[in-house]
Amino acid sequence: MKGPMIAFATAITLMISFAYSDTSDSFTWLDLGKNPKMYQEAKKAFSEELRPDIPEKVKPYMPMLYKYIAYIGVYNNVALVIIGYRESVKTPKSYDAFSAYSFDPNTHKKIEIQPKAYYYQWAFIKTASFEPSFIPDVVFKYYNCLECESVELLSSFRFDSKENIWKVRVWPNNDAHLMIGSDNQLGDDVWMYDCLHSIADFNDDKYVDIAIRCRETGEQTRQVKDETLLYTIQKGTPLRIKIKDKTKRAQINRALCMGQESPLCK
Repeated sequence: MKGPMIAFATAITLMISFAYSDTSDSFTWLDLGKNPKMYQEAKKAFSEELRPDIPEKVKPYMPMLYKYIAYIGVYNNVALVIIGYRESVKTPKSYDAFSAYSFDPNTHKKIEIQPKAYYYQWAFIKTASFEPSFIPDVVFKYYNCLECESVELLSSFRFDSKENIWKVRVWPNNDAHLMIGSDNQLGDDVWMYDCLHSIADFNDDKYVDIAIRCRETGEQTRQVKDETLLYTIQKGTPLRIKIKDKTKRAQINRALCMGQESPLCK
């Protein structure tokens, strides 16, 4: 997507102010290196969130002593701000956690996007339109923890035009975070996972869907659960559809396996 040209509105004395030279009906990530003035204004706006933790106040949790603004995306003069957290400056970047905020400079409203959580190794994937809308979702993936039985999750931020804020898209079963991979999980057995996913138009309605196939195998019991799910929006209603038809399941699996090397593709 070609982003609009953005200029910093110096005349407006708000924490963050953006002016568009052509249209506001588009989303763009700002290049913080090429926009140092915007970056400095963002640091002022989020000075409280960027303040290092006081170790005594966050016990028993590990204090985050280095915080920084990682990304700023903008639509309709409302910013999507991603803040990074690190235990110290010397901690490897691969251990960074992230949180997300919606910020409206016109109202000074600054809201941490719920559900409140740390996104470990947050990574932007793409913008994607799941339904008719001026602005596509911002799709990302992350891990729920590090050095643990971590789960890789897929989510997206959507822009709520009625409330004029960024939110996490919620799918059926109140599920905002879809599992696309997992470390071995310990329990009554050692459960191993093979997963594939794709973001594409699987029902030919001109809007994309999310297809996920995961196979769960018990190391000792050899019990297997193999499930293909399709997350789609039809007539404004989010749906979670378990694909049972063998022909449809095979069709989706071919799409999931395109260019992939996975046990699921053998």
